[in-house]
Amino acid sequence: MSAPTRSAPLQIPRAIYDAIIAHARAGKPEEVCGLLRGRDGRVTGMRRARNVAANPVTDYEVESSALLAQVQWEDEGEEMIGIYHSHPADPAYPSASDAYQAYYPDAVYLICSLQDEARPVIRGFRLREVADRADLARLRRELPFYQTRPGRFGFYLPADTPPPPGLDEVGLVPGLAHYVVYQVEGPDRVHLRVVAVEPVPLEIVE
Repeated sequence: MSAPTRSAPLQIPRAIYDAIIAHARAGKPEEVCGLLRGRDGRVTGMRRARNVAANPVTDYEVESSALLAQVQWEDEGEEMIGIYHSHPADPAYPSASDAYQAYYPDAVYLICSLQDEARPVIRGFRLREVADRADLARLRRELPFYQTRPGRFGFYLPADTPPPPGLDEVGLVPGLAHYVVYQVEGPDRVHLRVVAVEPVPLEIVE
């Protein structure tokens, strides 16, 4: 299989980059979140949003009213080019729950880490679902899933790692890391997502 096409860098003005860090610091120890507008790979504006997750210290969920801004931005010739949130105490890398809850494959997900508050880091990723079906019974027997949230279990497959049995036929993207995450939603209901993690370079512009 051929290597995946890599995304071009996302251009982000220094003022917006710094504003995301300021938002993250103001919200600590809770995660903060917001939206980025733009076009042609360049961010032109940001909108802070309320984090309405049940536990905002460990999760984020963008308020639905903020997401409606997409309609106005599209009317103005732009789009929701990115979604950002903070990791107050963890690295700037998607968690299993971040991947499970990512439903905007064309947006760049920016994560601002305050793990070292003196040296905040923002990194970008595309999180794209590659499958929502697999032999889960087999995967649960063979993979070391860990519980990431109540009823939610994840497995991380690093980039360039051969797929384990049960995942070799679900369409993994060569050269990218993947999360396999499932949520138990009832006695006979389990929701599974296999999500590719593609790093997106950030280019800070004035």
